[in-house]
Amino acid sequence: MQTNARLAVVVAAVGVAAVAIGGVLAYQQVPEVLGAAAAPLAASPTSTPTPSNSPSRTPSAPPATPLPTPAKPSGTPVTTPPHPGKVQLKVEVDKLTKGRDPQLPYLVGREVLGGGGWSTKVPGSQSIQQVERIGNSVLVIVAKRPGKPGSELLKLDSSGEPERTDNVTSLLTTEGGTAAYVAERTDADGVPTGGGTIYYRTTEPVPPLKLQVPAAGGNGLKVVGLTDKVYYRAQDGLSGPWKLFEWTPGDSTAKQVKTVDSPTRVSSDGAVVSSISSAAGGQTCSAVSLLDSGKRLWKSCEHLITGFSPDHSITIGLAGYGANTPPTKVQVHDTATGKLLREWTGSFGGAVAEDDQHILILAGVEKLGGDWSKSSIIRCEVPTGSCEAAIGLTTSRLSISGR
Repeated sequence: MQTNARLAVVVAAVGVAAVAIGGVLAYQQVPEVLGAAAAPLAASPTSTPTPSNSPSRTPSAPPATPLPTPAKPSGTPVTTPPHPGKVQLKVEVDKLTKGRDPQLPYLVGREVLGGGGWSTKVPGSQSIQQVERIGNSVLVIVAKRPGKPGSELLKLDSSGEPERTDNVTSLLTTEGGTAAYVAERTDADGVPTGGGTIYYRTTEPVPPLKLQVPAAGGNGLKVVGLTDKVYYRAQDGLSGPWKLFEWTPGDSTAKQVKTVDSPTRVSSDGAVVSSISSAAGGQTCSAVSLLDSGKRLWKSCEHLITGFSPDHSITIGLAGYGANTPPTKVQVHDTATGKLLREWTGSFGGAVAEDDQHILILAGVEKLGGDWSKSSIIRCEVPTGSCEAAIGLTTSRLSISGR
């Protein structure tokens, strides 16, 4: 089975802006190669686990030293300690030592593993777009019909028959067991027509809370942040900047957050927000700002911001896009200053923070034509730059939680 799922992962993580990123930052350093000589980040078995029907007994990762995060955004972002060693690091995926399994939910073939829950197989043959967990339930976005628009959310648990929600196009969850997702309003062919419903649910066995978004000003709905509030974006028409909205679950209306335009992600603590803008020559740029005040901390036109660490101290970005290819670089920056802390190079499909110190990256081994012959989920440590294989190379389809 040929693995070429990385484009789907990148699109799910960053949206349509990915194809607009140009520019590659030129560095004078020679990348250090991470491969057979690299030691694992933690003691673990040496073989790739076989998915099973029993709950995972993999211990949680040791907690990273906590950084001073304010209880509420105070206008001062968390700063990171110094990170010694080389900044640029080349990853040879096929030579990495096996480490512990991913601590976030992940997909192998059609089986959802990790995240502290039971192994769950996704029924049917529909293409799987995203997997998450809340409590003992698995949430999966799948395509409704091959080759046509439209998707749906499946809620899978021990009750048996999946609970289905039509036209769900974006989904976020938290470690606290909450989820928010968008069901866009569509026509009979599955094409969005504007407006839709924002859902918020917890692990409690009760129906989700809902917010109806009207068609006017409700195009391109997407959940971009989840704290005790739901942050979503929408635009007035098919073009123009996205507007950011904040909804407190249970309220009948949402309010616009006017401190930032064209948001792409709100940090999980609600302190900072990333956004995109256009530059000369049609180039797309990313920026990081404080959510409360809108004060811009820094801007870059050389990579696309896709997320933050849980304490928002580091910002994750992707760079090195080709004309029709996914990124070749995963970067982490100091959120407060924009300083580049680490840059891993290879063939990648997306990246997400596993915790405040580790990044999970979907990576692959390329063959002629640009497709992946095999793929892997790797874990890279920000303080040291070291990487290991969280899931060894496989021909099965892989995906990581987008939390």
